[in-house]
Amino acid sequence: MSFKVFDNKRPTIGVLMDSLNAFDEYFEQEFAYLCNKMDLNLLLFPEELATRFRSDKKGTNIAFQFLNSNAIDGLVLMNNAISIYEEEEQFRRVFEKYGKHPLVCVGNDLEGVTTVVEDGRSGLRGALRHLIEDHDYREIAIINGEKTHRHAVNRFNTYKEMLEEYGIPYDEKRVVQGDYTVESGRQGVAKLLDENKATFEAIFAANDEMAIGAMEELIRRGYRIPEDMKILGYDDIRPVQFDFSPLSTVSQPVREMAKAALEQVLAQIQGDMSVKKIVLPSHFVKRNTCGCSVEVMVNREHLVHQGIERIIQDQEYKSFMMQSVHEVASAGDTEALRESIVQALPHLGIRNMFLALYDKEAKEVQQWKIPLKSSVFLAYREMERIREVEGREFVTEEIIPRELQLVDGRKTMILGPLYFHEELLGYTFFELGMQYARIYESIRKQIATILKFILLLEDIRQTQERLIESEKMAALANLVAGVAHEINTPIGVSVAAASYLEKQNRDMAAAYEAGKVKKSEFEQFLDNNLETASILMQNLNKAGELVNSFKNISVDQTSEQKRIFQVRSYLDQILLSLKPKLKDRDVDVHIDCDEELAVLGYPGAFSQIITNLVLNSLSHAFREDEEGTIRIQVEKVREKVRLVYSDNGKGIPEEDLDRIFEPFYTTNRSGGGTGLGLNVIYNLVRQKLDGQIRCTSKQGKGCRFEVEWKEQ
Repeated sequence: MSFKVFDNKRPTIGVLMDSLNAFDEYFEQEFAYLCNKMDLNLLLFPEELATRFRSDKKGTNIAFQFLNSNAIDGLVLMNNAISIYEEEEQFRRVFEKYGKHPLVCVGNDLEGVTTVVEDGRSGLRGALRHLIEDHDYREIAIINGEKTHRHAVNRFNTYKEMLEEYGIPYDEKRVVQGDYTVESGRQGVAKLLDENKATFEAIFAANDEMAIGAMEELIRRGYRIPEDMKILGYDDIRPVQFDFSPLSTVSQPVREMAKAALEQVLAQIQGDMSVKKIVLPSHFVKRNTCGCSVEVMVNREHLVHQGIERIIQDQEYKSFMMQSVHEVASAGDTEALRESIVQALPHLGIRNMFLALYDKEAKEVQQWKIPLKSSVFLAYREMERIREVEGREFVTEEIIPRELQLVDGRKTMILGPLYFHEELLGYTFFELGMQYARIYESIRKQIATILKFILLLEDIRQTQERLIESEKMAALANLVAGVAHEINTPIGVSVAAASYLEKQNRDMAAAYEAGKVKKSEFEQFLDNNLETASILMQNLNKAGELVNSFKNISVDQTSEQKRIFQVRSYLDQILLSLKPKLKDRDVDVHIDCDEELAVLGYPGAFSQIITNLVLNSLSHAFREDEEGTIRIQVEKVREKVRLVYSDNGKGIPEEDLDRIFEPFYTTNRSGGGTGLGLNVIYNLVRQKLDGQIRCTSKQGKGCRFEVEWKEQ
């Protein structure tokens, strides 16, 4: 049996829309109102029209790949979501997987598909006729949409037709292209005035957002609207109806289009798959920006309430953003992000929210295609965090794991991709709790940014751990080299002694067989053998001690076990392992420690601390040809072990003292320093020994490290 996101016996309608487009947002609000009224589930798939204009928006068209009959029963496809594809055939190839299921296209003709469109030509002709006939304007500029966008082409053609119809010469200097955003409206005015040096009395913008941007730029330059410049828009989105200077615009029948689209997709779900084309008229609305003083009748009490509600929601959103960024930046881990989101969701009116991460290996293989598997990063159902499913793998196309199926009441959900520049991360799946869907887009983008920051931190931590482990292995390598060097002498003497014994015995055996052994020679032979055997035993014992020393320290450095160890003798063993590093240097090491001092603790951590401190002095405190002194003092004070390590080298500059324990911080990178030696010491003291470490130093007078920890 196929899995469906909703299991509440209601039809689920999907809407693929452009999340940046104000018209689509207006349509979504009307459509959501109707779905709520008719007790239908609504699943929104937001796209971003600006995919081709902004290089960091490639991840948005991933939403297409979630469309399947398991997720939804019918689909309403907004024109602007199609427009990110330059050719209709290119779109059809992407859309094939949806198959022959209930589908209605809004705003554009699509062959073989039921469509709901507006007659934009009649409304725009009325708007331009108003400027030409009623205001006698002939110099009209246009900020058009992208050339490949179907509606932009139609609006531009209508503009040219009206100029020709009234005998007005077409002037390319009065034509600029935008991308349906407020910013492109500002840029359009700047290009008309500064680059094209165009003269014009009025501007028609191909949508209201570009018209708003054009007005803002004109006002910034000192123009008065409408006294110095007339502005026309297109769409009649809600904000322009109540702006400081209400915008004259071509009004699309959004409410009627939403109602017709829902009726048609429900008819298809019920079995009527006949293809229809529904055309609804647009009309020109006179307001202030065309120079007509028209009083806009609105329910001011409703408007004030709506404005206050949006301000509150914006403040809640900003509070969520600031709190999330601060908390996550401080904690720097994924759990902090989960908790921050969970605490903020009730304040944002969100009852259900799911966040999934794509399988890492799969997303690197096929960029901009959803992988087969994803994992649950966060599950929040009916205002409760479902911890037990976090980390669980599931089939990506199912959107959520089967055990999280939504069952209680109708819902409006919104699915959006999580991406950071060229990297796909996963997706969010929200229940729409607030009226303004754009806030969800902002939340989604902020989550993606914070998530990427955390994942980078985790990568850095893992890299740091690997480097620290390699630093530990380097210390162990020094120990091996030290013991190998020291063991060479006793083993070499032992081999020579054994060879001498073998020759002596062979010569004596030959003399004995020849009957030429004298008493004095035999006695000399015995004395030599005893002396050589003694030398052999002494050197073999020394080698054995070295091997035992190496065994103890190497086991300690790779073991997490604690034990009682004699500090003084253990220090001798550590310094013996460092002899290859010390033998060519004129640096004396003095130990001040009671011979009987025994400590219960982690000898491996102690060994690594001493080793790294000595190596740090040899690398940084003294030049290779310089004399120096290192002092190591260890004592027990009450229940604490106190280690004081000092050298009389060149010291540490005051400005560097606060940073010496930071990972990768080194003043000797050119000499091969990794910047991890003191960081390893710091972590061992603070985490392994649960102790404290501090460093004092003056340039030219050496440095002093004081370490204290409670006996384990």
